[in-house]
Amino acid sequence: MAIIKRLVSALAPLLKVASAGTRFNWQDTEKIKDGMTKSEVIAILGQPHTHTQTDNTSTLIWSYVTAFGDAKAASYRFEDDRVISKITVGK
Repeated sequence: MAIIKRLVSALAPLLKVASAGTRFNWQDTEKIKDGMTKSEVIAILGQPHTHTQTDNTSTLIWSYVTAFGDAKAASYRFEDDRVISKITVGK
C-alpha cells in the first residue's frame, strides 16, 4: 500500500502538467442564460481562461483539455455586459 501512495504522489504533479486551461463544472454551463451579466456568469463558472474585448462586445471562454483526450469548452459572447450567445463543446 505504501508503494501505491508513493507512486500516486509522484505522478500527481505530472497529471497537472498534462492538462491545460481552466477547470469548470460542465453542468454549470446549463445555468447560463441569455441576458445574464459577466459577473453572474463568472460567479457560476469561475474565472475564464480567455477574455477578448472589442468596443461594447466581449467574449469569455472557459476551456479545459487533458493529455488523455478529455476536452471541453464554453464560450459566451456579451454585448453591453449581457450574454447574447453561447457555444459549448465537449461533455
